[in-house]
Amino acid sequence: MEKWSTDIIEWNKLSESAAQLYITLAENRLDETVETAKNITDRNDKLLALNITIITAILGYLASKGLERILNGYLCIPCQ
Repeated sequence: MEKWSTDIIEWNKLSESAAQLYITLAENRLDETVETAKNITDRNDKLLALNITIITAILGYLASKGLERILNGYLCIPCQ
């Protein structure tokens, strides 16, 4: 998105209708920017939730395998 700019040099000599037009254009631009930010935030939240779920599942799996090895190592009576 490009930077909003105008070629108006003397704002004091601007007519009321022209000023209202620039205000309307600026408000529209701001609304578009806010909507884009909301979309980006929503996508980021979904991606973060997915990553947290996957990482939790992997850590749970690794912890259970590690606990299984520890318990088998200490509780198992060696066979002769």
